[in-house]
Amino acid sequence: KKMAEVLIAEDDAFVQNVMKMMLGTLGVKPTIVANGNLAVSTYEANKGKYKLIFMDFFMPECDGFEATSKIRAIDANVPIVGLSGDGDEASVGKALGVGMQEVIQKPLTKPKLQDILGKYQKKSLLQQLMQVAGYLLAFLFEQTQKKKK
Repeated sequence: KKMAEVLIAEDDAFVQNVMKMMLGTLGVKPTIVANGNLAVSTYEANKGKYKLIFMDFFMPECDGFEATSKIRAIDANVPIVGLSGDGDEASVGKALGVGMQEVIQKPLTKPKLQDILGKYQKKSLLQQLMQVAGYLLAFLFEQTQKKKK
């Protein structure tokens, strides 16, 4: 089974290591970058590779809000989960406003990560199934139209 791949934008080395370790035990392969600019360029260079992005709010050079806006311009659908250290309501509101799906508070725990991964993996599977169902319905509709002629 292929490992799910996620992109993590986080400038704190301790948090990077904790996430890498926890995600590894959950069968997930993370790519870790230390600022928003790298998050955008890494995502853009590997379109479709990452099923989920974890985005820290405050990073040097380009913060998580700006990076999320830029990624949203490239891909409207990839799930982006904000990582907040302060739980400040204004920051959370700003995060959702720029296109993050949700925000989780640090410190991160394995159950918290498991919950997020489960939620978005199911969602992408469901989206795939809906897409297949849509193709099938279109195909069946075409067949019935041909028979009517």
